[in-house]
Amino acid sequence: MRQELAPTGTAPLPPSADALPGLVRDLPDLLLALCVFNENPADYLALSRRAEFFPVPPDAALWNVGRARRHLSREILARIGGEACFDTQRAEWPLALMDRTQLDRLARHIAAALVGARVRRSISRAEVLHWREWLTPEAHDFALKRAGLLPVSVEAEAAVGSLDGTAESLGHAWLRAACSTWPDGTAQRFLLKLPSGEAVDTATVDAALAWRLVSSVLSIVEARWCSLFVTMRA
Repeated sequence: MRQELAPTGTAPLPPSADALPGLVRDLPDLLLALCVFNENPADYLALSRRAEFFPVPPDAALWNVGRARRHLSREILARIGGEACFDTQRAEWPLALMDRTQLDRLARHIAAALVGARVRRSISRAEVLHWREWLTPEAHDFALKRAGLLPVSVEAEAAVGSLDGTAESLGHAWLRAACSTWPDGTAQRFLLKLPSGEAVDTATVDAALAWRLVSSVLSIVEARWCSLFVTMRA
């Protein structure tokens, strides 16, 4: 990527930010999402995690006020640490910048990939209905038709333990494992989007395996979204 020239009299852009002028012109919504992710975590902090950062909860109305959220964001960033990242070449941005609705849907499809072999072996009506309800119809269809084609599905399925929680909690756990391969500041910010209190243990899951599986599922489930980041990295 070519280096953008800074205006006369100003310092050159740092290498990690050399694509930002192009984003302003071509992909302003992605630039806004990147800035919010790095600087305003109060905008996307999961409701269940607010008490971790504010034991004495602020008035609920403050979370709906932009200026107040900026103050709350400073408190959150002071707690989690980690540097902001504006390197548009990083492979994690399609996942890191997803909103909560997208992440929950992705989590269900990750769970579908992890239990896909079990779903496809189901014969009785009761088993089929169980998996369909546990995964949701959309993710169940993914388990039947697409999950078996993923290059890491067999290896990942072997790493799944008990299925005591929801499909979303299983998927969220693998998202947590996957982001441990990222720079600390990016990973800590991303984790703020995921709910607390989910007890699925992925301590024995290889982080690189988790990232490969998550990336594979993401590229199928959110193909259009991912294509925006190809443009961003061009």
